[in-house]
Amino acid sequence: MNSFVAWLKTNWVIAVLAVVALAVLPASIFVSSGMDATLRETMQKKVSDDFNAVSKDKLEYAVKSPVVPGESLIKHSDAPNEKLIQYFAEARTRTSAEAAEVWSTAVEFNKKNHSVLIEGVFPAPSELDKQSKPVEFAKTLVRTIAPALLKAIDAGMPPDGERLAARLKDQYDRLHNAQLATAGGQELSEQANKKIVDELVQLRLGEYRRRASEIRVYADAAVFTDLPATAPTSAPSLRQAWEWQEQIWALEDLVAAIASVNDSGRGATSGVPGSVIKRIIKATVGPVVSAQGGGDPSFPGASAAPKSDGITSLLVPDFGQSITGRTSGVGSGNMLYDVRFITLNVVTSTRRLPQFIDALAQTNFAAVVGCELRSVDTHADLEQGFYYGDEHVVEASLKIETVWFRDWTTVNMPEEIRVERTGVSAADATISAPVAPPPRAAPPPPDEGGGKRGGRRAIDLPD
Repeated sequence: MNSFVAWLKTNWVIAVLAVVALAVLPASIFVSSGMDATLRETMQKKVSDDFNAVSKDKLEYAVKSPVVPGESLIKHSDAPNEKLIQYFAEARTRTSAEAAEVWSTAVEFNKKNHSVLIEGVFPAPSELDKQSKPVEFAKTLVRTIAPALLKAIDAGMPPDGERLAARLKDQYDRLHNAQLATAGGQELSEQANKKIVDELVQLRLGEYRRRASEIRVYADAAVFTDLPATAPTSAPSLRQAWEWQEQIWALEDLVAAIASVNDSGRGATSGVPGSVIKRIIKATVGPVVSAQGGGDPSFPGASAAPKSDGITSLLVPDFGQSITGRTSGVGSGNMLYDVRFITLNVVTSTRRLPQFIDALAQTNFAAVVGCELRSVDTHADLEQGFYYGDEHVVEASLKIETVWFRDWTTVNMPEEIRVERTGVSAADATISAPVAPPPRAAPPPPDEGGGKRGGRRAIDLPD
């Protein structure tokens, strides 16, 4: 022991270092284990936070419907993904382009070959032509439109009653005198008189049949109740002239549908007996439909009417107007087209009436929204010269809804009328079709710009 103490005195540095080394080992183990737990906890929390942030931060990917506001064709909820963003951006652009193409085709179908009656009247004549052009318009209307409409459907009326009566009288006198000569001047018997009457009846029916074979539908200028029969003595207002112009377009489509169905429905039977529409009694074009009094410049709130935001203004249905829900005018939210109703009274084939309803839709955007059927006294009509043939007929009163796209009508529409219908002043007018806008670049992946995580966000893709 004395020797160990002596060694310790001479080697105390070694002894101290040995003690320190032995003490440091368990302390290091204790401290390092504590540090490892803290580090693990920190790292686990960071990984957990990142995972939760990524998994909770989902985006709403969508391709909006170009027809129904607020509806989507495709919807998908998922985490931020560059591929998904690009896919939906391209889908939105493609859908918008397709909608624009469909709209352009629809406008062309609606417009067809419609044009103004004469140039220089709409949207407003020059100061020099302010009086002469409206007068020229009215004279041209009276002189040309009704004859052109009737010619398009190969229309005509029964034989003239007075001339036919005169011919029948001449024939009666000839037959009666011939019978008297045969009877030696004696009074004719009842049988002889009956024979003469039968011959005259057949002659009369023959004339009715002959006339019916020469035309395709019974009608004259009077059936177009909206068109003036004579030119006005003074210049019509620009408003009246435009009203006539829109009525002309509606009637042009109407007679086109009648001509189409009468032509396609013909078989071996010709003339009126082979036609679907056999007689036009009356055709009346109503005013432009206006929601909530729209079209009236005194309508409250007209200046605050909603502006067009493209096709999203298309479907704001009002089923109080018609079964289609279509309406127009200030307050309707519809900045794309005007609606007009035509009331048509006709004598038609009962069995083939649906063919005419189809022909209306094939001619333009027209739909039958009301129909009343009444029986026809064919004997009474035959007395007046209307011969319909052998098939069953009815008198149909049809309410026809027509649609007129402003993309082409407003090019010539007088300013005053356009403002009334849209509630948009000339300075703010932006009446345009829902053409697809140029595609914007796809947005960057979320949070590259420091975006806040958490909750769902909609991606701002091209409209």
